[in-house]
Order: sequence, then structure tokens, then C-alpha cells
Amino acid sequence: MRKFLLLLSVPFILFAGACSDLEERLNNLTERVDDHETRLTTLEQKVANLNNQVALINELLNGKYFVQDVSDLADGSGYKLTLVDSKGTITEKTVLNGQKGETPDIGLKQDTDGNYYWTVNGQWLVVSGQKVRANGTDGKTAEFKIEDGKWYVKIGDGNWQLAGEARQSFFSLISAIDADSSADKVIFTLTDGTTVEVPKGGSAIKLHLVIDETAFAEITGGQPVTVPYEVVAPAGITFTLRSYEPEGWSVIIAPSGEKNGSITVEAPAGATSGKILLILVGSDGSNFVTSIQVGVKEVISYAVDEESHQITIAAAVKINIPAGITWITAQGNVLTLSENTSYDARSAVITYVDADSVTHTVTVVQAQKDAIVIPTSALEADASGDTLNFVVSTNVVPTVSTEAGWLHTQPATKGLSDHPYVITVDPNQSAETRTGTIVFSHEQIHQSLTITQAAKPLVTPAVYEIVTDASELESGDELLIVNLDGTFAMAEQVSASSSYRAITAVTAEDGVIESISSNVAVISLEGSAGAWVFHVSDGYLAATSASKNYLETVQSAGTDYAKWTISIAGGEATVKAKDGTRNQLCYNAGATRFSCYSSTSTSQKAVAIYKKGTSGDPTAVLQHSVYGAYLKDNQRSYAIGIDQYLREYDGSALTYVLMNPAQKEQLVITGYSNTLKYGDNANITVNWKQGRSTVLSKTYKMVVVKDENSKVWLGDSKGNGVIIRK
Repeated sequence: MRKFLLLLSVPFILFAGACSDLEERLNNLTERVDDHETRLTTLEQKVANLNNQVALINELLNGKYFVQDVSDLADGSGYKLTLVDSKGTITEKTVLNGQKGETPDIGLKQDTDGNYYWTVNGQWLVVSGQKVRANGTDGKTAEFKIEDGKWYVKIGDGNWQLAGEARQSFFSLISAIDADSSADKVIFTLTDGTTVEVPKGGSAIKLHLVIDETAFAEITGGQPVTVPYEVVAPAGITFTLRSYEPEGWSVIIAPSGEKNGSITVEAPAGATSGKILLILVGSDGSNFVTSIQVGVKEVISYAVDEESHQITIAAAVKINIPAGITWITAQGNVLTLSENTSYDARSAVITYVDADSVTHTVTVVQAQKDAIVIPTSALEADASGDTLNFVVSTNVVPTVSTEAGWLHTQPATKGLSDHPYVITVDPNQSAETRTGTIVFSHEQIHQSLTITQAAKPLVTPAVYEIVTDASELESGDELLIVNLDGTFAMAEQVSASSSYRAITAVTAEDGVIESISSNVAVISLEGSAGAWVFHVSDGYLAATSASKNYLETVQSAGTDYAKWTISIAGGEATVKAKDGTRNQLCYNAGATRFSCYSSTSTSQKAVAIYKKGTSGDPTAVLQHSVYGAYLKDNQRSYAIGIDQYLREYDGSALTYVLMNPAQKEQLVITGYSNTLKYGDNANITVNWKQGRSTVLSKTYKMVVVKDENSKVWLGDSKGNGVIIRK
């Protein structure tokens, strides 16, 4: 039994020893793997740090960022950089420093031409036979990696390429940054001693224009292209933006804010390309000029007569003819058109591909026998007058005629197949849309072009109307603060003590103020309900005091004294600042001023708020057709043939006298001039008497709403009107 046990114990001991040895070897292997992974991770981190520094140097050399501030990291391992771009945007980056004197595999050196180029192991980095430049317009963004003990580089979006042996274990590029050596420079010292100077952020922001020039790379003649722009300017610098363009081109600069807007470029039809200059001039004398090369799409077209034709397209490698077009065939780069025996012109749009695999569009128009082909049968013209350009495709010289005296045609140029024409359209002074026809004729062929011109729009004057409910108020409204009688408005004039606002006279009738003087304070409403802000020409209105009756102008609306609540009942507005006890805006009839008080009283009255709007429809008078005056308030009219009618003319103005002997009434209308035409404004005074008593003497702000033959209609926004004879 003992022998058996001994035999059993030997293999057990041997097995236990083998396990211990295996475990030790596994532990050693794990440690080596962990160490290898740690070294790989460290290597990756060092390469990533190197690439970060390469990218930073590239961005600084090419002006993407400028150094505004440099500070040491707390552990002394590097620096924190505060960077600013040309627009003033702040970015922070961390730079880990290397050890001065150690030469990393990747470096940067300045060549004899003054430019910086990347190096590998102290030698110029060469890609595709060229040194890789780091600065200027030719500066490239380089990225590095290590594989199998070798450096590989990728330029921009290109492919990875072998760059050299990876010799060092130290990969940092920057060893020191000095921001104090110069007032306007920051000096980066690389680990090999090379120094690189870049400007500080304070001196880096320059006046310039930001615009996407690629949007103008290919436009179509006659079709405007609009692109937004932004101006970057140093603090405190104002500027002007101008353009210079080729003759016949249109460039419209439309600001939408203090430093932004849009630029619209339109090339004339037939243009091939052009160059636009945009020039910024700063108030400090600085300037910025950019030249935009504008490409115009080539429009290729052929217009031929009804005979069979062959057209050679020299650049065509392959011609594509749409399905269904049987009268055109293609062989090689030659188009063959069969004879057109019909009396209708025909056209086709085909495409061809050139040697560079670029697709082009070609329009082919074949006339009928003795054909006149116009691109459209109808055009529209603006009411203010217009100039219309179009091309007639024809194989004859047409006769052009029109019976519309307000249309004028003339050939712009003469050509073999295309005849450009210009139609000049006179302004339409009428309330009616009008149409005219131009006929292009040759023997038995007649082609008509109809021109429709819009009516002249009525432009009625702006007025201020009383606000009867606070819900009518919106941010952006233009307001007047007026006393309840409608006789005085808050003035621009501020008291000598700056503690209240003066008054200035206005006239409100039926809740409407039709005109104001330049001394009236026009308030721009900002904010929202419960926290309205009154923006005047010199700041913001504020109560400013809980102990004094003050209405002052402040430069910031941040205080609650400059935020107002508004409630309105029956046109009477209660306007209170959100802070203080003397915070209600009132009209003080005794002291004749606008200021803030603890409450209303015998002298201190609530105010009315008038909002700027457009007066109502003045065309109510058009429902009448006979001479007379039609007064809404008095419902009194006079008709010729019933009443006596006189007209007096003093060389420029006309006076009308309408009399009703039976009623002993006389109505005198003045203010109309024979120079007035449709859409013009006039102040018409109506004086109505019964016997010797004046019933009505009032001036109405009217507009000419119709002018036909010898009769003129004038109306106002409230339904009043007159019909008079010229």
C-alpha cells in the first residue's frame, strides 16, 4: 500500500512543479505584452502630440490663428495657448514641450527663399519631387504616422507616403514659447534650436471681406446670383464697401446688418467671363481688395432655316439626341438636320461630351419656310416703365409694328440668324392694367407679341393710429406718446435737468395723427409684453427714481426702471416702469411735460399711445360717378346738373364752387393742381356754408385714385372723397 501511495505522489509532484513553471512563464508573457502595449500607447500618444504641434505650427504660419496669450501649465510640462482667429473667435490649445537640444525626427527649417519647409531626420521632406512648404498660400497641412519603424506622411487629403526612418523615441517639436520678447510677436523655439515667429493676436485682426467666391465660378448670363458676405473689421473701425465691374454687368451690395449682407452679381446675356473687384475702405485708412473671377456658362445654339443642314460641333466626342427627335441624326461630331417642310418651327435640346468628359447643352431651332420665331408670345412690364430684351430667330428681316403709343421697339443689333430687339415701355400712370401688341411680319407670316403692363400702385401716406388694446403692440412698432386730448406728443427735446421730456403740438382726429414734425419723439418698441423697452433717438426712456418725478434717458435698458408694463382701456394707456414708486408715465397738463409720477391726479393724466401704420383704402369714392363732394362724416354730396358748378383757375391751382340755391348752401373745394396725376397726394380743403354760417371747414389728406378723360377722383383713408373736373 505504501509503495502504491509513493508511486502516486511522484507524478503529482512533477505535475505541480510543471504548473508552477507554466504560470510563471504566462505571467512573464503577460507582463511583456502589457509592456509592449504600454510602449505602443506611449508611441501613439507621442505621434499624436507631434501631429498636434505640426498642425498648430501650420495654422499659425498660415494665419488661421494668432497667439493672444501664453501661460505655463501648472506641472511645467508645457504651455496653454489662447488663440484668436481673424474674426476675433477665441480658442485654447495645450502644447507639451520637448527637451531643447534633442533633434526629433520631424522638424521645420527656413530655406533661403524665406519660407518654412518640413524636414525628416534633418533632411527636407520631399513628396512628388517637391519640398513640402508649411507657410503662405502654398502651405500644406502635413500629418505623420509610424508603421514598422518608418515614418509615413499624408499631405492634405492625399495618400500616405514613406517619409524616412523613425530613429528617435522623442517626438515633440516645440521646446519653448516666448511671448515677452516682442510687443507684436511670439517666438516658438523647436527642440533643434530652430525659431519660428508669428504675430500676436492684438495686431493680427485686419479689415477683410468673407465671401464664397466659388458661388460665382459658373453663372448664367441674365440670371442674378446672390451670395451672403461678412466684413471682419478691427474694433472701432467703420468701413465702406464698393464694387467695380465690367460695363454692362450689375453688382448690387445690400447690407442687412452692421457687418453683413448680400452681394448680387448679374452678367449680361452673351458674356463669357468677367472680373469683379470688391473694395473695403476702413475709417483708419486701411483697405482690403478682393478680385472675384466670374465664369459665365456658354450657351450654344443654332438657328437655321427650313432647308436641310449639317452642323459640325468640333469639340464633340459623343453626341446624344433625345428619343423622339427624328429630324436630327448624328455621325461622329456632325449633326444632320432634315428639311422642315411644315409651317411650324421646331427645336431640340441635345447634349454632347467633349474630350475632357464635360457635358455641354446645345439648342437647335429650325424655322419653317420664311419663319419668324419669337421666344414667347407674351411679356410683362413694370408699371414704372421698363426695358425688355428678347431675341427673334428668323431667316428674314421682319417688319415690326404696334398700335400702342406707349411701346417702342428697335433692333439692338443685326445678325445673320438672330435679331435681338429692345422694347421700351413708358410708365403707366393709370389705375388700370394695359396691354399692347407688337407684330413681326414678313409677307404672309405674322407673329404677335403681347405686352401686359401693371397698373400704377397707389401709395398712401403713413399715419399714426391710437392703440385701443395692448395686445395690438409688437416689438418693432413705431409709437408716439400723446396726451389724451390728442394735442401734444412727447418731444425729442429733453429738459435742461434731463429729468423730463418736453411737449410738441400734434393734431389727432378720430384717433388718427396724419403728420408730425421732426421734433416729435418717435419711439421704437422693443422687448415683450410685461417688459417693454422704449428706444428713442438718444437712448432708452427710464423712470430712474423711486423718490423723484423723473423721466430720463439712459444708455442701457438693463435696469427695471427702463422696462415698462402697458395696459390700455378705451384708448387710455397706463404705462408703468417695473421698479420704483414714482413710475407711472403721465402727461402733466399743469407743468406741460411728460414725466413719471406715483399716480394720476388732476394735472397728471394718463397718456395715449399711437402706432404707426398705413392709412386705409382711399378708393371708396370710386363708387360714385358724378361731379361732387362725398363727405363721410356729414353725408352731404352735390351733383352737377342739380347744383350750380363753378370752376376758377389761377394758372396752377383750381377752386371749385358748388351751390344749392334752394338750401342756400355753398361748397368750396380747393387744393387741386392741374399738375397732379394718378397716385399723387394732395391736401384738399372743403368749406361748407349754409347762408352765412360755416357748417364745415376741413382739410383732407387725399390721393388721386382715378384720372379719366376730364374727370378726377380723389379720396382719403376714411371714406371721404371728391370728384372734380380738370
